[in-house]
Amino acid sequence: MWDYVGDNFVHRLLQNKDGKLVEVGGGHRRVDETCDEDNQEKVDSLQLEFTYMLTTQLESQRYYFEERLNMQQKDLQREIEKLHIRLEEAETFKEGVESKVSSLAKEKGTLEKKVSTFFYNEKVKNVLV
Repeated sequence: MWDYVGDNFVHRLLQNKDGKLVEVGGGHRRVDETCDEDNQEKVDSLQLEFTYMLTTQLESQRYYFEERLNMQQKDLQREIEKLHIRLEEAETFKEGVESKVSSLAKEKGTLEKKVSTFFYNEKVKNVLV
């Protein structure tokens, strides 16, 4: 069992050669009385090996997920850059459309004046005839 507050193992059960469970706690040796000094060394060796293996696995997982995060950040950065480019293109297009609308509005005003002048002149001609 892992103690998250103390950041260490607080309870471990290992099996000796006889098949009996041997309890090893955080720092205190509470070993079955039939276990001699050689068995204790083996248990300590297994503990050390297990701790090393766990540490290396956790480090490799950390590296793996950090790499995945970095890749996702790069992908998101590329996507953001693409969106900025599209935004600039859209703004340029919008400005072009606005200037075209403005010039067409001016042209419309000019044509309306010509049409109204034309109809006015036609009415005057009809009245005079």
